Amino acid sequence: MWGRGGDTSTAVIGIGYKARCVAAQSGEPNLNRFLVGTVGLQEQNRIDQLEVSSDVSEITRVAAYNHPHEIWYLTCSPHDRDLLVTGYNTGSGFQGSLWRINEKTQKIEELERLGSVTGTMKSILWDPSENEEAHKIAYLDDKYAHIWDLNSAQETELIDVGGDGLDKVWSGSWNPFLEDQIVTTCGDTIAAWDIRDVKTPTFKIPKAHTHVVRDVDINPNNCYYFVTGGDDGKIKFWDLRKPTDPVKTFYKHAHWAWCVKYNKFDSLVISGGTEGSVNLWDVESLSIRHQTHQTPLTESDRHIKSYEGQEDSVYSVAWSASEQGMDWSTFASLSYDGRVVVNRVPEDTAMRMLNL
Repeated sequence: MWGRGGDTSTAVIGIGYKARCVAAQSGEPNLNRFLVGTVGLQEQNRIDQLEVSSDVSEITRVAAYNHPHEIWYLTCSPHDRDLLVTGYNTGSGFQGSLWRINEKTQKIEELERLGSVTGTMKSILWDPSENEEAHKIAYLDDKYAHIWDLNSAQETELIDVGGDGLDKVWSGSWNPFLEDQIVTTCGDTIAAWDIRDVKTPTFKIPKAHTHVVRDVDINPNNCYYFVTGGDDGKIKFWDLRKPTDPVKTFYKHAHWAWCVKYNKFDSLVISGGTEGSVNLWDVESLSIRHQTHQTPLTESDRHIKSYEGQEDSVYSVAWSASEQGMDWSTFASLSYDGRVVVNRVPEDTAMRMLNL
């Protein structure tokens, strides 16, 4: 599983097309699978379904599903392994669709088309609640957050997240504990919104990063903490209860920190940058385990490791959704040239997460 000295195995596969998005097949707890969407401007695009071996030594392309347009965003249902939503560029504008995967026919079926998009689609968020009947998504464009009910196939709320003097929208994260709260990034500002009262944000953090805040992710175990990455190359951690200043700041990326993602063990975070690097971080002091049990800190919060296997800008990262063995410690990164690299957390770090 781990190599000599606790080093991790690495598996690599080339998609053969430019690509911007990778996502864990989150409704599939028994297989270590990821989906990748391509962005070929002239070619027929596709969604590649990849399966990673348990020892992270091999990646197999299970299927390639044709998709009619270049895919900028892709998110999977947390409850149904075969449901996903894509945001895509038709050449004349952006649209989004709900799809169902049919592994037997090797095709995807479009179930419904989302509503209008203003400018560029920036992010798609699936309702993170554990209610399997709550089929809602939020899709973000340059100006708005659209709350879309997949059951009724209609928009239920429209939030002007780019209004009130804010810049273009870049990303968002749906709070898994406060189900009516979405945190968005607009230019250099972070804002939180209650979808029950969409007139004004519940809070704003202006100049959160020196330049654009490219991504945000809310802690999966603690509703108060979230992480951001920005064009200043910094990774910042925030507390919703006192959002004026970051509680932690790290600087490792040599260019834009484009994507950030929490692990289910919330002291672990990965980030990807446009200089082609992927970084693994440990923020034990902000983890739910430390705060709940007051576990002693054996070392300070830190940068664990840089992974340099990519050769182009890293636009997307994802942790495995598999619940088998040590799959939780597996993560994928995708660079714009279509190269998918899968790594695993170092052995000593993984064992510490399990208290072994």
